[in-house]
Amino acid sequence: MPRYTHESITVWWVTTLSSQTSPTAAQINAGSNLTTFTPVDGVNIGGTRNNASQAMLGGAFVTEEPGTWGTTFELTFVRDDTTDTAWTTFASAYKTAGFLVVRRVGTGNASATQKVEVYPVRTHIPQMLASAENEYSKFTVQFAVTAQPSLEATVA
Repeated sequence: MPRYTHESITVWWVTTLSSQTSPTAAQINAGSNLTTFTPVDGVNIGGTRNNASQAMLGGAFVTEEPGTWGTTFELTFVRDDTTDTAWTTFASAYKTAGFLVVRRVGTGNASATQKVEVYPVRTHIPQMLASAENEYSKFTVQFAVTAQPSLEATVA
């Protein structure tokens, strides 16, 4: 059975989408494809998943139900001495609103019917990482996820 690997992940920075749940291929492809500037371990999507507990009088067992949740998003990039797209996109983009679009399966441009994740975000400032022997110069950008993401959006 084939399994998906890091080779099938594509990440775009898109400033405008007409629909978060059904973005068009043209809008996604007009964005900045950040894939070739992102190391294998450079996509860090985390989050919080909280439960609401309900202790009741007369009982020792505490029941729980799913409660609030949130998402965190951080990308690591390498600097490029020819086309430094990731750096020039985010170096002076503090608090810029946009969308991170992640496709987990497929290669090349986005096309209709593909599934993508769409994260509405605002950028933070880039943070250079420590230099290391035999490593490219790297930086991270943390993003504030400003609304509930669409985890199963379909490209129109």
